[in-house]
Amino acid sequence: MSLGYNPNFNPFQEPGKILWKETIWLNFLRPACALPLLIFVLSNSNSNSELDPLFLAIYPIIYLPMVVPLLMFFKVICEATGKQLAPLLIIPINILFISGGDPLLFLLSKLIPSLVPIKDYPIFSFDAVIFVIKE
Repeated sequence: MSLGYNPNFNPFQEPGKILWKETIWLNFLRPACALPLLIFVLSNSNSNSELDPLFLAIYPIIYLPMVVPLLMFFKVICEATGKQLAPLLIIPINILFISGGDPLLFLLSKLIPSLVPIKDYPIFSFDAVIFVIKE
């Protein structure tokens, strides 16, 4: 069995192809790898708020159960209203909180292939969730 990633995969049409353990692991690694970018951006912002170490520690854990449903809900609401604002509003958030870790994870996939459950990990993806599927 080969593990893969298809950016056009629809989890609602073929849920039986999803490998959940690998999907959860990969989508834990993505925000974990985004933490250096997140720390850099938030620590250099003009706001007076300090980084909450607890948030940084639990962010990779809460990402899938909390952030992904919110992003998907927001996208559905924007599309349902007939406005195509969803990509314009979601992409900056996605880059900072999710996709910012993709280049580091891409590098790790080349250095330690056993760490990343798919071959040919994309250097950058705007997908909120990358599903690991049976090919």
